[in-house]
Amino acid sequence: MISLRHKVWWWAVYGRGFVITIQILCHLSRPGRPSQAEDDGFQWVQLEPDLPSSPERSSPAPPSFETLIDHFIGFLSEGGIRGDAQHILHVANNGYTFEDQLFVLPLYPLVIQSLAQGSHWLVGDGRWLTYISWLKLMAVMVNGVLFVLAADLLYSLSRRVLQDEYLAYKAALFFCLNPASTYFSAPYTETMYSVFSLGAMLAIDDHLSLKSGVLLALASGTRANGVINIGFVIYKSLTVVSTKTILFVRAKKEHGGPNATQTRVRKPKIYDIFPDLAMQAIIPGIANIILCFAPMVAFQWYAFTTFCDAKREEIHFPAALKNVARNQGYVFPGNLKELPWCQHDPPLSYPWLRPEHWGLGFLTYWEWETKQLWQAALAAPALGLILWQLVAFMKIHKKYALRLGLVDNSLLGIPRLKDPPLTTTWTLPRECFVYIVHSALLAIICLFFNRIQVGTRLICSSSPVLYWIAALLTTPSEDELVPIETGKVNREPLAGSGTDALSPITDKERLREERRVWFRVEKARNLNTRSSTILLQEVIHNEVVVLNNTSISRHRKHPAPQDVKCNLDIRGQSALSPGTCCYWFRLSRCITPTCIVLSKEASEN
Repeated sequence: MISLRHKVWWWAVYGRGFVITIQILCHLSRPGRPSQAEDDGFQWVQLEPDLPSSPERSSPAPPSFETLIDHFIGFLSEGGIRGDAQHILHVANNGYTFEDQLFVLPLYPLVIQSLAQGSHWLVGDGRWLTYISWLKLMAVMVNGVLFVLAADLLYSLSRRVLQDEYLAYKAALFFCLNPASTYFSAPYTETMYSVFSLGAMLAIDDHLSLKSGVLLALASGTRANGVINIGFVIYKSLTVVSTKTILFVRAKKEHGGPNATQTRVRKPKIYDIFPDLAMQAIIPGIANIILCFAPMVAFQWYAFTTFCDAKREEIHFPAALKNVARNQGYVFPGNLKELPWCQHDPPLSYPWLRPEHWGLGFLTYWEWETKQLWQAALAAPALGLILWQLVAFMKIHKKYALRLGLVDNSLLGIPRLKDPPLTTTWTLPRECFVYIVHSALLAIICLFFNRIQVGTRLICSSSPVLYWIAALLTTPSEDELVPIETGKVNREPLAGSGTDALSPITDKERLREERRVWFRVEKARNLNTRSSTILLQEVIHNEVVVLNNTSISRHRKHPAPQDVKCNLDIRGQSALSPGTCCYWFRLSRCITPTCIVLSKEASEN
């Protein structure tokens, strides 16, 4: 039997295989279509490091060095090397040779470059594969492995935040087939960024630590939007401060209240909470923020020292790169006349390149992309769902949202109001507040400050909210949810102990409890296979009860998958007359449809 977590792993593997297959087939259907990068005038200059790279070299590696395996890998990967992938692989192959490549942060190119160089050296310096093929292969393999890890992290984060096994499992399955799956398989940075950002969210939800800071730094070193994750650090720090302050105020009131004990206890002082605030919020919060900004600051310093140094001359670059720069008008490092940002104070390349080279700014997309509204239509579902969930969340959890989720009524002695059912309001639980705000901020950035067509892959790689919404909207009824009850295992008191002490939980009991949860979430037959899941099988069915020629339709809770037949839940309808026949459609977890003719005894029970 396969656990739900292992099902997520295998579904991620099969999902990658499916997406890559579709990608290859789509590329074969239109082989002559140029890539986006080629349309923009740029194509990756492929240079072999084991060949001479003197200034006299005027062309890339000749085709005679390529083997049959090289041609096969090139055929399989060609469809995915489009758009930004051309720039990323160029940086991994040649470094930052042109100013236009400064939007690519170095972590992902550095990883695939290191793996490609190591593999190229171990196998025998081009005996089986050229260095270019190793780069293509490592780019896809790294993303494939990281995608499985990202699915696992999303599953763990969903279980902790949503506190529901069914929604967490389904959200992880949706992640494996998300709308931006092509970018997660191609040589793009989305997959690596998802791993580090989801890992950072999971670590921050636990507590601020060195682990969370390192993950934030890795995320910021992969994509520029990683600096937005400082919002989670600030929110966690504010949550700790508010919690400690509320507990202090409550302890101070109880000390002098009517329920105070007669024992002499020192009255709480405000400075008593300073050590906890410093160790749990202030110091780790500042450290995490510094680590989050450090990669971007370091990269801007690298860009300044590399491109703004007049001593760097074109003679240090291969002739192939010189020819491309001369034909396409690219700027080499050291050409200060073509690098006006080097004279700025501070000399930051990224803020200058966004409007000048990429045409990005406030509402600039809507100025020059008005003829490409179909791209906005492609991003509309993802952006629309995020903004709709933000409005719905604010309506359902209005008071909690106005408090920014920082004040917990239970700490003040006020009973917490029961949250409305998730599937009737289609609203995520209030524990998702900071994640919804984060995703809404990304959606607003895409609408007003970025190219809207990147909105889907930006949100799919940066936020878990879209998958939570998809899992919630496809849930038939509240009865489908499986809340996570930590440590709840039926135990017997210790024999002969004379107390109410319970026996310790054994591994067998824990496994039995886990399997019970698995059966409530997934079909029994799916738990014996690696590929089948409820994602493409689950159908909303209605129970139809025919009573005295009156048809009543209602949702019905799915019984456990080990049941042999579907037993009718009368739900208070005990006044059924003898001989009444109740029909209902096959439910998604039932093995056989049934028609029961109720006898007089059955109707009385």
